[in-house]
Amino acid sequence: MKVLIACSVTPFADSPVQQRARLLCARLAAAGHASEILRIPFAATPLEQLPSQLVMMRSFESWNVDHLLALDLPASLLRHPRKSLWLDAALPLPDDGAAAQRRLLGTAAREAAAESRAAFSTSDRARDVLRDTLGLAVAALPVPPREVTGVAGNYILAAPPRAEADTRLLAALALAAPEVRLLVAGRPSAPGQEDLLRCAAQALGVEDRVRFALQSLAEHESDGYLAAALAVACIGGADDTGLALAAASAGKPAIADARDADSAAIVRNHLSGWLAPTDAAGLAAVFDEAWIRRHRTLAYGANARGLLLRSRLDWPHTLESLLA
Repeated sequence: MKVLIACSVTPFADSPVQQRARLLCARLAAAGHASEILRIPFAATPLEQLPSQLVMMRSFESWNVDHLLALDLPASLLRHPRKSLWLDAALPLPDDGAAAQRRLLGTAAREAAAESRAAFSTSDRARDVLRDTLGLAVAALPVPPREVTGVAGNYILAAPPRAEADTRLLAALALAAPEVRLLVAGRPSAPGQEDLLRCAAQALGVEDRVRFALQSLAEHESDGYLAAALAVACIGGADDTGLALAAASAGKPAIADARDADSAAIVRNHLSGWLAPTDAAGLAAVFDEAWIRRHRTLAYGANARGLLLRSRLDWPHTLESLLA
């Protein structure tokens, strides 16, 4: 099958959607399909030009391929009789004051989904964002995690919280046993988040027990951090189930928000990880348990990998859903 992967791009920048397009292209080729990526320049600003940008997308037609896979909102407007959408939460949304542009984007997204064979989001969180911001109802189809191998290390890995001022993980570290170590790695949610977290670590007296790697990570960097972790904390909204899935693939147990029902498929309390209260004291107790009962932590990680293998969250089943 000849499959065209369409995504929008910002010149001179490599975005997560482009990275996902390259990954998808490679997986399609490995499955025996001819695949190429169509990168379409798109600018959501200035807002006055948004309608003309969307009309431009709508005018494109690709008829010399068997299937079109669109990975973001503007690219989803391309016409093709056999089209599927696989969207994430990185939408070109204007601020709340631009109600007309927001309605335009919602109308465009729903029209693109209506003419598609199938429409998916890359995660549970992306599904909720699409529903709440654009009124678009899609099913979640997570990106299968890369297989990562390594031995259990001496830190708990976490991503930067989505809320810039969320310092609960550091407060929990301050209450946990002095042996517990934390690594916060990934792109900050805001330009000032790194300074804020470093100041909080100093104020809490844990600056010698936490390491920060707050920047966009290459695959080998994120895989290396994951491979050497003891457990993974999916707290603070940074995880859209992607981090929990990556942890399970690496055989690491996840510490997830007990209120997050979407994590329950992989993170089962005291079986493949912990569904923890997210106050500092509750998190500290889980940190201590993961650290002190190391053999149980390793067993939870093995259970998480087993649950992932049985969940059909792999590339053969993902491609089957996208190309159906």
